[in-house]
This record gives sequence, structure tokens and C-alpha cells, in this order.
Amino acid sequence: MSDKLGDSFVPVLIAAVVILIALALISGYIGTWPSDNGGTTEGFLVLEEAEIGTIGFTDETAAKTINIGTFVAGEEQEEVLRSVLGFGLESSVFGVDKETYSVNIPSYYMDSLRKIVISFAVEDSNMYGNLVVNWNGKDFFKKKAHPSSYEIEVTEDYVQSENTLEVYAEGPGVMFWASNVYTIRNFEVKVLYGPAKIHPFELTTDDMQTFSKGEIRFYATGSKNLEIKLNGLKIYDDVPSGSETVRFDFSNNLNTGKNLLTFIADQGPVTLHDTAVDIYLLTNEIVKQIGFDMSESEYDTLESNKGRIDFYIDEVKTRGKVKIRLNGNILVNSVFDEGKSTVYYEHSDAKEGSNTVEFSSTGEVVISEMKIGIEQ
Repeated sequence: MSDKLGDSFVPVLIAAVVILIALALISGYIGTWPSDNGGTTEGFLVLEEAEIGTIGFTDETAAKTINIGTFVAGEEQEEVLRSVLGFGLESSVFGVDKETYSVNIPSYYMDSLRKIVISFAVEDSNMYGNLVVNWNGKDFFKKKAHPSSYEIEVTEDYVQSENTLEVYAEGPGVMFWASNVYTIRNFEVKVLYGPAKIHPFELTTDDMQTFSKGEIRFYATGSKNLEIKLNGLKIYDDVPSGSETVRFDFSNNLNTGKNLLTFIADQGPVTLHDTAVDIYLLTNEIVKQIGFDMSESEYDTLESNKGRIDFYIDEVKTRGKVKIRLNGNILVNSVFDEGKSTVYYEHSDAKEGSNTVEFSSTGEVVISEMKIGIEQ
């Protein structure tokens, strides 16, 4: 009785195993990637497979520091738009010396502009005639100026985003044989705006390619709330106390070129001492290269079929672009998430014989597995 039962059990067991294997093949559990969505190598001629490991930049350093200094958020702010150490002016029957400047005011200052202040010192003059300071065709200063310091205010009604400033000495009048002479020192044009403090800073293309993070450092005094925005996006909103460090990264709306930090204290003034921005860039780049051979028949097959590279990203330690080259030809240069990804290549990218595929990144990425081949 037991022998018959054993004889009948063996075929049933074999049939069950066959069914399980078939189900596994259908569901993609055999020959699949270790990815969330699976995928088999069926219809894919694998030429080479390898574990890539870590690519990109594994270290970071504070490569650039932007000093903002000490200021009071919540009060009137000022920024120097133009500064000239000094110049001389002379007017006579032979001609007039005229200093002409274009003064462009960025839109982020125009939005809360209060006035323009022009300051200078007359170091020396014979005062044979007037000194003239003209802003957009209007004389804001026109008189004989003895040696002293002067400050001229231009109200917002006369200020545009693009302005023309002229400084010159008028003729000596009845003393036609003489020259009217002025020596000017420490000539400055400042914009007064506020009460929010705005500070622009630049990130180059190279900075953006290896950017890791930024840190704003300051020592705060005051008991009111401080809000900090980066390109309009809030990155800090609290009552600061003593030393503070505010971090930002790519998720904070960074731009290649100009970026704007805005310090807002609507509830009352907050003093920020020794404010600086540290830009951290990635260093110690790791690039992985994998060589593989392509036979004549495989190269011919590629002419009418797609070449394909499958790779699985285990971990994105630092977000950045992954660049894949085949024989020096860039196949992709994009940001990838964790999981399986596929990139295609053409017949012209490959060659018969030895080929090299290269993986690099502007971030830090761990790739556990790579397969390169030809779809069939």
C-alpha cells in the first residue's frame, strides 16, 4: 500500500515543481533584476555585466565663501551701485570735462526702493563756476562747491531701472580766460531700500555641476522673528538666538548664475553679525569604466536592433546627474532615481572589437549591477 502511494506521489511532486518553475518564469522571479519592477533578459543578448559600485564625488569642501557682513534686517538697507576713487573736472573756453555713468538698478532693489544717495568729497577747487550733478536730465546739485563732503538724495520718483548720471564743472562765466577746476574724491552712488535685506550671489556652471550644499552662518541679536528666503523659497523662519547655521541644497530652487538671499524681519529689527555663505563643492571624483568585446556578427545585428544598457541604482547618496559614455559618445547626462533604468545606444556609438562604457556622476551614486547588450 505504501509503495503504491510513494509511486503515485513522485509524479505529483514533479508536476508541482514544474508548475512552480513555470509560475516563477511568468512572474519574472527567475533571471530578473533586483528592482521594484523586475524585468527579464529574454530577447536581450547580454555582452557584458558588472557591478559598478560608487561613482561620482565622495568628499566635499567649502570651496567658496561669500561675506555679507553685519546688517540689521527690518530697517533701511543700502548697497553701493557704483564707486569711483576720484577724478578731476575742468571747464574752459577749450571744452568741458564730463564724467558720465550708466547706473542700472536690479529689479529686486527697485521693488522696495526708497531713494538714491550720491555722495562725494570736493578735495580742491578754485570755485570759478558751478559743480553740476545731473540725474536723468535733472540737476540735483548746481552750485559753487568749496572743499567739503556732500550728499545728494534722488527720490524714487526720478529713479528708473536704467539711469544716466553726469558730473561736470560749468564754465567760469565772465572769467572767460580762466578754467573752472574741481577735484573729486570718494564718489559713490548708493541705493536705499528695505526693510528686508537682499543679497545676490553667483553660482557658475562648474559650481552647479559639483554643488553639494550651502550654509549661511551668522550670529544674531534681537528677540524678533527672522525669515530667510532663497530665490523666493523660505529656508528659515524662527527667532534666532546666538550662532545660527542655515543649510540649503538643490531642492531650494538654486539657479546657475544669480541667486537671491532675502532676510526679512517684519516684527522688528534683528541684527545679524558677520554673516557669510559657504558653498560646499564635491571633490574626489570616481569614474568607472567597463570594457567589452563585440563580434562582427553582433555588430551587424546592432545595425537593425537597439543597443541597450540596463543598470540598477541601489542608493543616491548625493543627488546629481549620471553621465554614461560609450566609446566617448555621451548616451545620457541626467538625474536618475533609485531602481532600474535603461539607456539605449546606436550602431554608430559602438564598434566591432573592443568597446568601453564609462559611468560618472556629479553627485554620489551606488550602482549594484549593469548589463550592456543588444535587443533581439
